[in-house]
Amino acid sequence: MTDAPDRAAVEQAVRARVAARRERHRQRPLVVRVLAAIGGFLTCLVGAVLIWAPELALPLLLVGFGLLALEFDWATKAQIWTELRITLIRARLKRQPTWLKAVLVVLAVLFVGVAVWLALAAA
Repeated sequence: MTDAPDRAAVEQAVRARVAARRERHRQRPLVVRVLAAIGGFLTCLVGAVLIWAPELALPLLLVGFGLLALEFDWATKAQIWTELRITLIRARLKRQPTWLKAVLVVLAVLFVGVAVWLALAAA
């Protein structure tokens, strides 16, 4: 993805951002913290039920795990891993030439268009 120093700096920034978010959350009243944990579990549960529709399930799972990361270490590690990957991918895409970005957008639009066309043809 990127060189080791860039990756290390990005990882340190992500860890600091998640730790700061978690520290702010720890200052909140216990009721709010419990409600956030319950909301995280419920959001993940709904995301897991909707896994057959990834366009709905994945954002719900990310939000749910984000809420759980405020309270639980295992979810914090998962959130750091996910945010690190997203940040590195965004940085890599920013470094690409404009023509390649345009090709990727066109391919994404074609992919979605074919998926919609196949879904409508099957109906």
